[in-house]
Amino acid sequence: MLEINEREGLKQSQSELAALKERNTFLTSERDKLRDRKGELPETAFSCPPETNTPASAKPPTSAEGIAKKMQGPEMKKMMRSQMERQTRKSFGDILLKWNVSTTDTDLVMSLLIDRSAVFTESGMDIRIKSSA
Repeated sequence: MLEINEREGLKQSQSELAALKERNTFLTSERDKLRDRKGELPETAFSCPPETNTPASAKPPTSAEGIAKKMQGPEMKKMMRSQMERQTRKSFGDILLKWNVSTTDTDLVMSLLIDRSAVFTESGMDIRIKSSA
């Protein structure tokens, strides 16, 4: 029974592969036709229009700068804090248990570690945003 299902799956995969190869051949030939026609079309057909909304001296933001700006939102800060809390508890929870630290003190230590991580993360994002300005 299993062999029959495997054979059917193999046949289906082979047929999908054949269809994809056929599609690839067609698209390759279309690409080649367009490359051959490039000389027939005006040059503006292949160029992008100049940007009119940004000054010439403005540089586009890097991906890190864009991420830093997105991270400034309250939802992102909340999400990042919950991730930091999870990671901190994962990293330090076992050692605090091993040292027999009380639950209250464990919560206090975790809170301090998370707050410290959040400050460093936010200051790093602030520096990234200010350096891009």
